[in-house]
Amino acid sequence: MEDVNVELGNIQDSVQILLDCTQNPTNTSSSAPVHTIPSRVRDLNPSAFTPRVVSIGPLHRDNENLVSFEGQKAIFLRELLRQTGLPPEETLQKCLQKVHASITEIREFYDGINTCDTDDKIERMMVMDGCFILEYIYMCAYDERDRNMVLPAAIVYDLLLIENQIPFFVLEYIFDCTSSRFTTSRFTTPVVASLSLIELVSSFAQAVHIFDSTAIIKNIKKHHHILGMVHECYQASHPPPPGIPSLPIHSTADLDKAGVKFEPHHRDPEWPMAMNLESSSEFVCFSSFRWCWCWPWAKRTLRMPKLYVTGDTELILRNLIAYEQFTPHVSHHITSYAMAMDMLINTEEDVSILVESEVVFNSMGSNKEAATMINHVCDGAYAASFFYLREWEDLDTYYNSYWPRNIAWLRRTYFSNPWNMIALLAGTLLFLLTLVQTYFTINPL
Repeated sequence: MEDVNVELGNIQDSVQILLDCTQNPTNTSSSAPVHTIPSRVRDLNPSAFTPRVVSIGPLHRDNENLVSFEGQKAIFLRELLRQTGLPPEETLQKCLQKVHASITEIREFYDGINTCDTDDKIERMMVMDGCFILEYIYMCAYDERDRNMVLPAAIVYDLLLIENQIPFFVLEYIFDCTSSRFTTSRFTTPVVASLSLIELVSSFAQAVHIFDSTAIIKNIKKHHHILGMVHECYQASHPPPPGIPSLPIHSTADLDKAGVKFEPHHRDPEWPMAMNLESSSEFVCFSSFRWCWCWPWAKRTLRMPKLYVTGDTELILRNLIAYEQFTPHVSHHITSYAMAMDMLINTEEDVSILVESEVVFNSMGSNKEAATMINHVCDGAYAASFFYLREWEDLDTYYNSYWPRNIAWLRRTYFSNPWNMIALLAGTLLFLLTLVQTYFTINPL
């Protein structure tokens, strides 16, 4: 009987715990802007989420490979404090007081923060990291005297990792206590000293762009953190249409054979990542192996943003996509773009066409590497809506119309390589000779 009572007691405890969960659902899922990336995502490319030089915030503080740079942060801190013109103790005290007053919000900012860390430790971490970030941005972008200082290039990308962020309000505290007090003597351009924190971070966002720099939106607003502000640089100017494509669009090579041209935006669009399908009734010649095809129907041109594919493009895309996937109420426009490119690119031939069209600037080892990266960058991600749905539907309608579909088949079958063309010419010539021979057999001279 006692065993039964014990068992019933355990069940009642479990029931109460489950009931408590229903009363406080926010306790079971975090809405923190900074997340520890799940292993199912991290394992796709661990290096895309792991800092290479500097740890920012608490999530990578114990990484042994980053400990050596902690001493370098003190140099940045000292330089930032020196530029204020105030006693360092006074400036640091003001910074720590502001951070201390927000320690609860700071802890809530992180999903996966070590609960054993004391408030004092977290506060010192926030001030040190905030000062480092501000001084790094100044030294790289504005301070001409420090241009000769050798800094690892990887730092700029470490500041974009979703697990390597500090709250933007902490940066505001540090900025108000330090950078806002700079004298103009530090900068060759006096106006720099009057820049706001938003303008400073905006300049940083332009330095790490993966699209054409002229398409970066300048008027970004305050966000969760630096990665969130970079994400907002590519924010769509309109809501996405409802729905997602029922089937993937045809590849770039198939669309090219059907007469679709690919071109970069000829002027800055309202949305830097926009893809616009344009129609024209002109006759256009497409050359392939010195053959010219003229299309007697309305052609299509897909205008796309210029994408710079480098060794760090995957890192930027993966962290922006992870930010969308794990942060509530954030637009999925980066995920939509990555999925759109994945649909357009299947092989290195597709990348080659986009490179020739100056839509893609590929500085990786080969077009095959670029294709592989694009095909896997959004693995495991989902998009609640697809920003290019209308363009994809129009492309599908065009491709499946009579002339584009059959011309694409003809080019794919007979003009995909020189041997197919030679075989077609030989067969055509043989057929004509047979006709001539038959004619003269029936009608001898």
